[in-house]
Parts: sequence; structure tokens; C-alpha cells
Amino acid sequence: MIAALAILAGSLFSGSQPVAATTYPKGDLNCSGAVTSLDINIEVLMVAGGSNPFECGQSADLNCSGTLTSVDISIMLHLAAGGTYTC
Repeated sequence: MIAALAILAGSLFSGSQPVAATTYPKGDLNCSGAVTSLDINIEVLMVAGGSNPFECGQSADLNCSGTLTSVDISIMLHLAAGGTYTC
């Protein structure tokens, strides 16, 4: 489990740089301007108890339940595939 988290954490910094924007799409946890697989990695890391190394004011609690769960990961997958979600 810890090794998997270390691999995920390492992938977070593979060239992803925050873009200049005042608002980011819902689920864009790395401030890149789009919801991608890197955002999914961050979401998984946070559900497992880690923290988001990026600061762009995005909430990882995508279903607004007050806790991070696998439901938030499912919503993130939906968003990365081009879907929408509001809570």
C-alpha cells in the first residue's frame, strides 16, 4: 500500500505545472486547466489519507459529502471522461 502511494505521489510531479487561471474546472486538483489522469492520481492519494501538493482552491470532495471516499474517485473518472457532475 505504501509503495503504491509512493508511485502515485511520484507521478504527480511529472511535468505538471499550474496554469494561470482564476477558475479551474471541477475536479482539476493539479491546477492544469483540465481534469486528467493526474487529477485521478491525486484523488486516489487523498482518499488514502494523503494530501494534495497543489493549491488552487479545488475541493477533492466531489459529491459534497464531507468525507473523501471511493465515490469521489468514481466522480473523478466520470469528469476525466468529459462528463459533468454537480452536488
